[in-house]
Amino acid sequence: MIDHRYKPPHLPQITAPYAYVFKALKEEGIKYLIQDVNPKKLKPSQGVVSLDKISEMDVNHLKPYWVSEDDCVLDGHHRHGGALTNDIPKTKIIRIMLPAKDAIRVLNKIQDIYEYQQAHEGLSQDTLNNMEDGDLSADVPFLQMIEYNLEPHQEILHSDTERVDTKSNKKKISAYRKNEIKEGSTAGNFFAVKPIDGYIKYDIEFNNLLDTNEFGLTYNNEDPPTKKLAGIWFPNLDFEQIAQRLGADELKLINRAVSEKARQMGFDGIKYGDIIIQGL
Repeated sequence: MIDHRYKPPHLPQITAPYAYVFKALKEEGIKYLIQDVNPKKLKPSQGVVSLDKISEMDVNHLKPYWVSEDDCVLDGHHRHGGALTNDIPKTKIIRIMLPAKDAIRVLNKIQDIYEYQQAHEGLSQDTLNNMEDGDLSADVPFLQMIEYNLEPHQEILHSDTERVDTKSNKKKISAYRKNEIKEGSTAGNFFAVKPIDGYIKYDIEFNNLLDTNEFGLTYNNEDPPTKKLAGIWFPNLDFEQIAQRLGADELKLINRAVSEKARQMGFDGIKYGDIIIQGL
């Protein structure tokens, strides 16, 4: 029976592939077993589950979920709830051969490392370079060039810039890139926020750094961070359409538009969460 305690915040949320976790466990010297067990013999570590999620499950083909050696469910409570609700006699689990407290710590560590690696997977120097170099002439103000190529019903909206406090925000930050800094880059220079093997550490002093945390922005691996900021600053622009019309790369166009807008507002750098910094 699942009780109705709120979900403890320390429980792991495993999104890493099984093979990744198995490899990490092996490297840690921690044993695990893949077993079929009666779900009624397991002890939930959280009480709140979504009945809607359970109702959408194919309970006859549940993916394995994570359990400690002392029968505590660590991650996969909806799958466990689905098995109980539908009176499934056997469910597949992965049993970490540690007590619940230690197994939670290990799984959280593995997941944290996986998320860090995923966040930086797209930050190869080639990717940073591709974000930096513009396809269009640097002689013409970029936002002006965009305005010339808009449809009659389109316009650049500027009201959202008032949401940013443009007072001076001096900050010194350590950032990382493999190649030397490119002087005069129209989109600025991009740096990884966290260390990466083989990358040079740069200590950068900003006179006025824009931290996008002020917008409450969060980032994932689906869209480049600059694209999210562009959605706030230029909500009325279809960059894909404009890029096609100009024969330009959409992301480079976005990066340069963001760069120019930030400079107009008095910023000399943009920090996108814990992912990248755009030095202007």
